[in-house]
Amino acid sequence: MILLPGVIGLAGYVSGLVLITSGYALFQAANNTALMTGAPKDQRGITSALLALGRNVGLITGASAMGTLFTLGSGGAGMASGSGLQAVFAAASLFVVLALGLSAWANKMDATSN
Repeated sequence: MILLPGVIGLAGYVSGLVLITSGYALFQAANNTALMTGAPKDQRGITSALLALGRNVGLITGASAMGTLFTLGSGGAGMASGSGLQAVFAAASLFVVLALGLSAWANKMDATSN
């Protein structure tokens, strides 16, 4: 994903977006279902509202941060350089690895406490 847009151009960019957004949609549906089924019936409205709040805060923060990273990575050259897009994909990949690591650590801590 980091090298694809520079090699293929617009097709690489679009294919990267299709892959990322479909993965996001699959994750989001499963995550929301798991959280809502685990919530007590009288707390589901609050749980749903907190999920929406978290999603919107993440969207606004992520869009701002990735836009800034794109601008810094491209050096003001925009899409012409491709390096800004590569920096954004690299940062997103790093965040995925970080989230997986935190999840594995939390599961390990949960398993040792039981």
